[in-house]
Amino acid sequence: MLARGEKRLWVYERNSDRVFRNIPANLASARAYYTTTNKDGVEQDQFEKLLAADIEGPGIPVIRKLSVGSSQLSMQEIAYGAMLIATQELRVPFKMEQLSAMMKAAGESFLKSAMSRPGVMESAFQELKDSGKINPLLSADEMRRNYDEGGFDIVTTTSGKLWALGTMLRQLINTYAMMKWTVLIAPEEMIVTSDCPVCRDYPVAPGAPAGVVNPDLTLYFPISPTRVVVLQHDVKKWSRVQHLMRAGRKRESEKLREAPSEISYKHISKVAAGRVNKMIVERAMRWVYSPVEMPDVPKLFRGESRNVRVEIEKLDDVGTVRVTHRLS
Repeated sequence: MLARGEKRLWVYERNSDRVFRNIPANLASARAYYTTTNKDGVEQDQFEKLLAADIEGPGIPVIRKLSVGSSQLSMQEIAYGAMLIATQELRVPFKMEQLSAMMKAAGESFLKSAMSRPGVMESAFQELKDSGKINPLLSADEMRRNYDEGGFDIVTTTSGKLWALGTMLRQLINTYAMMKWTVLIAPEEMIVTSDCPVCRDYPVAPGAPAGVVNPDLTLYFPISPTRVVVLQHDVKKWSRVQHLMRAGRKRESEKLREAPSEISYKHISKVAAGRVNKMIVERAMRWVYSPVEMPDVPKLFRGESRNVRVEIEKLDDVGTVRVTHRLS
């Protein structure tokens, strides 16, 4: 995201007039962010190595290819790019916090449901006692009392969040690889990025589904000072796939499904690029990074982030919840 001939980015902080410059290597990074420690006290950094070798390694060349010219991508390259985009979306602290909230809600829902069903907790406790994993004096009734009185809480561990992250990544990668990709080129206005580099945009229609199932979902991912990759559901392609399947032309349907969608390249005006920048700034949590000085960024970078947030609604007293998303 560096401007030509530059080595440093302009950095803006939310709700602050503080502006400074720094090199990309010093920004938005944390040492051993995904490293865990096993029961023997040994650090496990497999996910860190996976990111470097299997995600960033094959994904970055794809992004660089889209950053210049107007090349098409093979299905394999699209898969690599989708893997990188999905990882960039989920790996940031904000998304990890949202992931923790969903995991905790799921854990509480499961626990309340189990405690409300006669014999379920008693059976589970007996198995744990027989295997020597819990104190034989503990009882299911004691656990219920402690929970009702706020005696314990459900917390998420780094290893647990990594497991959930991997589960979500598979779904996002498969979805993003099948979407229509467009590269927006902004020759008159530099594009910014942030500590939440992948931005989701939803229609403001009441009751519209959130997440990747929303048919009108649009994703924005800045890839250079003048380019943004935009992902949208390829409605025409999937309509054709389904039509062929209903017509009994299964082989043609599968062939079309597995074929990469054409990458479109579109020049946008300064005004359109400004709208993209405004969205990126609003979705950022704390930091915005710009290839050039932008005096308007501090004015936009006020108040709370307007990123997509998880909302958890409790529907009853036995653990039933509804998890939805909204733009804050």
